Amino acid sequence: VLDRRMGLLPGITGSHLRWKVETTRGEAPGVLAGAFSGVAGEGAAVRPDSSARLTFGGQPGLTLAPGQGAWSDPVSFDVKAFEKLALSLDVQSASDISTHHVGLVTNWSAAGARAADPSGAGFEPLPEIPALNTGQWPFYWVAALEVRSPGTGGTIVFLADSITDGRCSTRNEEGTVRPDLYQRWTDVLAARLAARPKGEQKGIANAGISGNRVLGRGNGPSAFERLERDVLDRSGVTHVVFFEGTNDLAGNFTAAQVSAGMRQITALMRHRGIKVIGATVIPR
Repeated sequence: VLDRRMGLLPGITGSHLRWKVETTRGEAPGVLAGAFSGVAGEGAAVRPDSSARLTFGGQPGLTLAPGQGAWSDPVSFDVKAFEKLALSLDVQSASDISTHHVGLVTNWSAAGARAADPSGAGFEPLPEIPALNTGQWPFYWVAALEVRSPGTGGTIVFLADSITDGRCSTRNEEGTVRPDLYQRWTDVLAARLAARPKGEQKGIANAGISGNRVLGRGNGPSAFERLERDVLDRSGVTHVVFFEGTNDLAGNFTAAQVSAGMRQITALMRHRGIKVIGATVIPR
């Protein structure tokens, strides 16, 4: 058994939360024996008085088939905007790992069933995935965090590629890419929205994937393939910022093909009552 401890930064305050885990890029089943959510402390530690067991359909663990995702049951939790949360997973067995590469966050791993243990002792940071100095500090298994917030007027999802995923967002003048700075443009927007009066605040869900395409598989499933999973499966979505297409052009799709694909995806979102904000495709 290995414990994976991942950290996410909520942009809104709320009373309940739930996490989504998945094996989108996995080619074999993954067995999760236990899961706990808590407020992140120093390093890999979790604040002891904050840890809460998560369940999935009332069960403490679950088996995910390749490509499958699952939401945890909602749990009462005092979520504070921009207070980092930790998801600890006891991974009983998995021959491969579903990974989001450009995490830009230090996440952790330890031997044994440690999800319920708030101590950070024995945890090691997950190594950066090559090529080094590209921001590829990974997320394993975790796909999303949802917060129930009566004072928030819904969620904006960003269906996008590397510009939104955060590639180069933490590179300094010396060319060094650093983790844990939260400098994506969506992070800046989240802070601005959080400063607005209650009722005008909105949650931010960054569904950017570096190399992603509207149509073909660049880096992972295309925007069309992942629309249900990454956008329509979320609660309270009111708006989507659709910022893709440049990787399709670099991959020899024509402008007409990209435009047709974007129109089809936009129509599906509008059919669900979602307002779509289209960003100009960056030329290649």
